[in-house]
Amino acid sequence: LTLCSGPRWSCTTVVRFDAPPVGLAQVDTGEIAVALPAAGILAMVDLEQDIVTDRIELPGWDGGHQQEGYLVALPDGHLLASAPHPGELWQIDTLGRTPPERLRTDLPGLTGLALAADGTLIGALTWQHRLVRIQLP
Repeated sequence: LTLCSGPRWSCTTVVRFDAPPVGLAQVDTGEIAVALPAAGILAMVDLEQDIVTDRIELPGWDGGHQQEGYLVALPDGHLLASAPHPGELWQIDTLGRTPPERLRTDLPGLTGLALAADGTLIGALTWQHRLVRIQLP
């Protein structure tokens, strides 16, 4: 993770990972969550100290394959993560009180996630070239 600032856009490395970071989300704890699907983990990063504070294994990313893993923060403090290769959607407790929970398994190619102002979850089904509303249990 590298921080870049203008006007000349100099960059400073904040945290270095062993796998490519592909998704980021701000969480209630003041940290950012970093999706590292090739490593099978979600890393929690404290930007005040520039350190990884936690690593949460995500079963949907356990194949070791590089894939997109997008994140969206929910109002209750949980995160949702896409796992496009198996077509899964996972809920993550960023405080580590409960293990990640698989919510949906029928979303092959799910990449981008967005939470609309009215609370509707929108997902990009990349391989089908469409956006869908995703109902959560």
